[in-house]
Amino acid sequence: MKTARIVFPALFAVFALTFSLTNCSPKDNMAKQRTLNSAALAQDYTDLIAKANDAENITTTNSRIALGRVLFYDVALSRNNAVSCGSCHKQQFAFADNVTKSKGFQDFVAKRNSPPIQNINQVHRLFWDGRADSVRQLVFMPIQDHIEMGFEQINLLPAKLASIEYYPALFQAAFGSTAVTQDKIGIALSDFIRILRSNGSKFDLLTADGLSSQQELIPGLGASENLGFRTFMGKGRCNSCHRITNGGGSGNFGHTYGESQPNGNTNTITSVGTNTGLDMVYADQGEGARTGLTADEGLFLIPGLRNVALTAPYMHDGRFKTLMEVIEFYDNGVKPHPNLSLKLRDFDAISGNPFLMGIIQSMNESMASDQFFNEDGFMLAQVNALGPVKAKKLGLTVEEKQGLIDFLRTFTDPTFVNDQRLSDPFVVSYN
Repeated sequence: MKTARIVFPALFAVFALTFSLTNCSPKDNMAKQRTLNSAALAQDYTDLIAKANDAENITTTNSRIALGRVLFYDVALSRNNAVSCGSCHKQQFAFADNVTKSKGFQDFVAKRNSPPIQNINQVHRLFWDGRADSVRQLVFMPIQDHIEMGFEQINLLPAKLASIEYYPALFQAAFGSTAVTQDKIGIALSDFIRILRSNGSKFDLLTADGLSSQQELIPGLGASENLGFRTFMGKGRCNSCHRITNGGGSGNFGHTYGESQPNGNTNTITSVGTNTGLDMVYADQGEGARTGLTADEGLFLIPGLRNVALTAPYMHDGRFKTLMEVIEFYDNGVKPHPNLSLKLRDFDAISGNPFLMGIIQSMNESMASDQFFNEDGFMLAQVNALGPVKAKKLGLTVEEKQGLIDFLRTFTDPTFVNDQRLSDPFVVSYN
């Protein structure tokens, strides 16, 4: 018996060691090297620049886009050469990430989920909490962030890049000088992000001549997809926040401003996010953490829905792994938070109030536009005073839920996510 007890652990140890060795990749013990493939940069970006100009008038060139592309994918923009912008914004996922929260330059987990950065030219507030108001302002924030890329002393970045062999020529071609400056880095990065525009999905092609909010079907869509379209526009209330009508073809199918909220003791509108009732108590206060206002607690920007089938997991914290989980939440899981968006509330209990009915009618007539709230200075506090907050139960059928998923999949643009001109120009090798 003693021999058996000794032999078994020995055999187990040998088996474990053998398993470990046979499952260890040879690359695990090799140094990874990234080399710029200059031939991959010799591309014509003219049509992509033209697309960007449809949304926002930008003055750029092929050479400047090529430089921005290199900067976007270069790990040299992180403090320890570990991560790039493209590490958390991957083309195959519509420039989002496929993990709940991405890891930064020292393998620490980021605070929030990495959202897609496609079609953001006309989005007037960026990041989940709206802290940036332009692409140009956005580009340096992740680079300087102490968790994401760690280059907190951003003034040292130009000298670092100038010492890398391929950058002088790239800056010369882009700006007519080999000098590397922070301003030029920002311009080139911004220009590349601005051309990340998706508008070649099945939905785009079938609605190229326009889409009316009164339509009940889209010719060319299947039966389930059209059921999803009708649910999106009506019973599901999706279009109130993710507008695919009124010029949606040039946008990202999300909000550009957000919903106005009370701002302390004044009537000034500062909030740009929306509370969708994810929690009653938010561990991440969203815009409230930025402004310090109780009325901003739990407010996050509404993300766009382009290529949404590719951008899981969803929400600011990546809590939902699938589109069905998102739909189930909006169908029957919205929490009655005091800051809950009016668009997600059930007003049946106080439907006799003429003031409230007038507001709801105006919301319907204005397609629940963000600007409606701003122009009228309407405050959620006035509605909250009328009675307890109650979240709307949508009561979607199994068929309507599947239809929504099928319809959302028509927003996928395979050309965009496979365009080699937007891909990583670095080649990875192992020594």
